[in-house]
Amino acid sequence: MFGNKIEVKTPDQLAQMRQAGLVVAAVIDSLRSAVAPGVTTAELNDVAHETIRSRGAA
Repeated sequence: MFGNKIEVKTPDQLAQMRQAGLVVAAVIDSLRSAVAPGVTTAELNDVAHETIRSRGAA
């Protein structure tokens, strides 16, 4: 798409990427705590969705 060019990110883009990474880390942590025998993937989806919403990312 961009060929061999390296796209330099702006400070705002970096801040947005950093925030997105923090949301992803929070989702992984919440899922790690929720995973257990008998927990369905639908329930895990709900956990992930609620974590994303609670971080203002949805």
